[in-house]
Amino acid sequence: MKKINLIFTCLFVITGSAIAQVNLLNGLVGHYQFDGNGNDASGNSNGLTNQGATPTIDRNGNANSAMSFNGSSYMIGNNKSLPAAANSRTISVWVNNATPHSNNNGQHYFTYGPQKLYEGFQLFSRGTHQGPNNIIRVSSIGQDLSHNYTYSQNRWMHIVSTYEDKKVKLWIDGSLVDSSVFKSPWNTTLDSIVIGRSDLRHSFAGFFNGSIDELRIYNRVLSNREIGSLFKGCIDTTVSINDTINNGDSILLAGSYRMVSGNYSDTLQKSSGCDSIISTNLFVKSMNNTAVKGTLDRVSLSIFPNPTSGLITIKGLNAEQQFNLTVVNVLGEMIFEKDFIGENQVDFSQQNSGIYFVVLSDEKNTFSKRIVLEK
Repeated sequence: MKKINLIFTCLFVITGSAIAQVNLLNGLVGHYQFDGNGNDASGNSNGLTNQGATPTIDRNGNANSAMSFNGSSYMIGNNKSLPAAANSRTISVWVNNATPHSNNNGQHYFTYGPQKLYEGFQLFSRGTHQGPNNIIRVSSIGQDLSHNYTYSQNRWMHIVSTYEDKKVKLWIDGSLVDSSVFKSPWNTTLDSIVIGRSDLRHSFAGFFNGSIDELRIYNRVLSNREIGSLFKGCIDTTVSINDTINNGDSILLAGSYRMVSGNYSDTLQKSSGCDSIISTNLFVKSMNNTAVKGTLDRVSLSIFPNPTSGLITIKGLNAEQQFNLTVVNVLGEMIFEKDFIGENQVDFSQQNSGIYFVVLSDEKNTFSKRIVLEK
């Protein structure tokens, strides 16, 4: 039986004949991590201005990694790169309601576009004057998809809505719970984006009371697997490869990658069912935990500015700390690597504008950060 060597990287770039299954950066036009601010991590400069929201703990217990809204606060910004007209889109967000939906105007998580028929987009929980409580609504102002759900106070809930060709779908906590085909296509016009309340020109505010984290906006419809990956809080746990073994027998292997560098041995089930089990050696390269904030942050480090024009500063190093620094692009290609002691600045302004991942590591600690390069 042939041994198969695989090289795994943080972004599903696998050497040989591997097939990338999930790329959660593809089509990402708005990304709000809410790490104490309203910055847009997608690189499209759709930053938000804070109107009273405060940093709070996220669903993983990390401080200053989500935003808390008190029923009168909100965040607002431009949406010049968000999906418009009837273009496809996916909205993904984590919400945590602090109070039941008792106000008559509902509690709005996310809104963009004007309050005109078919021209706006809203994601909110419905209020009492429109029917029973505990309803999630996806609205284009005039056409709505509503879904009953079980309300639990102070519980994080993952909500995803997709739109394509008049079809609207709603996922809650990784499961598809409802869908509808609207009579008319959406005609969303670019206007302000508002978090934590309805559009400012609306007759009612519809303020939200609770916490919001990890708002992602895509200009495409995500697959079920991609939505599941967002809910699980990591890029994915499975990758599929095609390889040929023995006498030309073509098979499909599936395995799980690891979040820590090292050598592993996995047992893979052969999907054709002819030869039940195949053993393979896995070598895991440096992994970037890009979707779970703070998991790898075991030293008091920060990297700024972000976005950057090329020169970044690393805060929190001391003269005794010796680190290896690696910079990886979105294709998983290493563009820079250096061992250093005490230095705190790195310049990669010669690279093209885009998203990069900076990893600092020593024998005990690993720190990773997603950096946007704007030139």
